[in-house]
Amino acid sequence: MRQNTSRPVRRISIASGHRGRSTTPAVALAFDVVVRGAKIYTAAGLAGLGLIQVPRCRVEHRIRSGELVPVLEHQPPAPMPIHVLYPASRNLAPRVRTLGDWLARLFETAQAAGRI
Repeated sequence: MRQNTSRPVRRISIASGHRGRSTTPAVALAFDVVVRGAKIYTAAGLAGLGLIQVPRCRVEHRIRSGELVPVLEHQPPAPMPIHVLYPASRNLAPRVRTLGDWLARLFETAQAAGRI
């Protein structure tokens, strides 16, 4: 976590309405949280430093135990593409093709089951 001194305080607003009246509560954030790595990102969420967006399969056990609570489930993020990169070559090793095909089937199965 680092103090954000180069920019003004950010405000996060959540708009809601009651009988036609609009209310906008806001929370001031005087800092940014910058992490590099999925484990540290999850730890920041567990420490209460804000909302995190991680693959559900990575934190499912934390959700079941009550350590993390899903929010905005009715507005899921757009799917993230996953790419397998390998050198373009006429002589592609069969094991590279086999790995790519296996990964594609694995993710298709997980997506169909709703795990990702």
